[in-house]
Amino acid sequence: MKVTHLLLICTTLVGSVAASRADDRKPFGNGTLPEFLKPYDVDEDGKLSVEERQAYQKATREAAKAKLEAKKQLWDTDGDGKLSEAERQAAADAMRVKIEEERAKRFDELDKDDDGKLSAAEFLRVPNIRPEIAARILAQLDGDGDGAISKDEFLAALKPPAGPRLPQPPIGPGKEGPGKEGPG
Repeated sequence: MKVTHLLLICTTLVGSVAASRADDRKPFGNGTLPEFLKPYDVDEDGKLSVEERQAYQKATREAAKAKLEAKKQLWDTDGDGKLSEAERQAAADAMRVKIEEERAKRFDELDKDDDGKLSAAEFLRVPNIRPEIAARILAQLDGDGDGAISKDEFLAALKPPAGPRLPQPPIGPGKEGPGKEGPG
């Protein structure tokens, strides 16, 4: 009888501690919802219920889907719902230009003395890079052997290798891949 009574007390205590911890949990560090989540807190209790969280997740998925559709429409110049090889190539070329611009910008940020080259000391300022890795990369990218990486060497090392590209399946409603026939 005593063991049963003791187990009942322990179970009650554990249950009340767990319940109080569940009530004490806060959604974020200081217990307030960030501004972007407040519209989803319909009951204005400062927390997101399961339904409120699901509404936020659904809205996020729909926004991502709409953004993807907008990107597809941007490159689908003939409006047929599919990206032709020419449209795909134009999109890839535009993205390549944007990436190269970002890489050139990053190079300029690292080139602290504005001499157009990354010295070993400047290269070591890259976050989380160990000296032995930096030395190996520097040696590999330094094409002219001057002990520094020029912007051209930096950008050339980041370009994909030249050569034929593998065919890509069309992007669009049918999504027929290689070797698959469309409807008909």
